Amino acid sequence: MAGKESLFAAASGHFQRPITSESELLQAGQERLESKGSELMSVVSTVLQFLASQAVAEQHKFLCGIPEGFVMVLNNEADFTGKRKRYEVFILLLIHWPEIAEMQQAQPPKTRRDLSEWLEKQEGQQLFDDPKAFYELCGDIDLDLAPPGHPSKAQPQ
Repeated sequence: MAGKESLFAAASGHFQRPITSESELLQAGQERLESKGSELMSVVSTVLQFLASQAVAEQHKFLCGIPEGFVMVLNNEADFTGKRKRYEVFILLLIHWPEIAEMQQAQPPKTRRDLSEWLEKQEGQQLFDDPKAFYELCGDIDLDLAPPGHPSKAQPQ
């Protein structure tokens, strides 16, 4: 029973609500899964709407990149390739793509560091021990944000 009490205490902290039984734990897990599923479907819908508004050449480039991205994540045995944390962050980037697109247009411009800090705040945990690993992931998927350094001066209006 002590193991379950520890589990319920940890789950209460994770789900940010009291969990005192297996049924409450399953309910909280199911709600989280449904929420993440809805978020993912929303992202897929947004991506498809964006894709439909692009030129055929851009659609082709995107669709051809799907298999390349797929094999970067899964191998032939359906096991994750590379480090698991990298995959999890890749999925976070996919889920939060609409917010990232807004960051790319923000004034003053946002950097990869800003994005990393924002994602960590959303997740409530540090994503990488070394920020360079996050920047490398962004580089691998061509996720461009403002370059680091002094902020550019605002344009007079």
